[in-house]
Amino acid sequence: MTLEASVKITSDTKDLKKLVKKLKKLRNAGVDVGFLGGERHREVPEATVAEIATIHEFGSDDGKIPERPFMRNTVKKHKNYVSLLARESGKVFEKRQSSSTMIAKMGETVRSDMIQEIAGGNFTPLADSTVRAKGSSKPLIRTGFMWNSITWRSQK
Repeated sequence: MTLEASVKITSDTKDLKKLVKKLKKLRNAGVDVGFLGGERHREVPEATVAEIATIHEFGSDDGKIPERPFMRNTVKKHKNYVSLLARESGKVFEKRQSSSTMIAKMGETVRSDMIQEIAGGNFTPLADSTVRAKGSSKPLIRTGFMWNSITWRSQK
């Protein structure tokens, strides 16, 4: 007596092909957050807001303005960006949101976190002369112009 058995395995690759297509679409997706428009600073018209923000972030070359790293601190304090991206990407794959919505959520989240860092960060105190001149001891905030200039844009 001879027994024979065979198994045929088939697979519908339609869903896999859709997933690969979505991954390729997201491969080049990204978001830039910061001072992106080249807007001139109101109080220092010869400089852009990005240039002033960079001086505050790293300090001035002459040492008169100390480093107040609000951008780097934002990234250090909010290490959840990768998990947020993974969660939001999952929603794109499940067709619960568009990739544009995912990018907007990422941009708004980082923008909001950066503003919160400016407002509540633990920075080098201002010089007494600066406190007298501006009437406040809060670093990085005079009129709100700088933080209102933080924007995001899609890299798509």
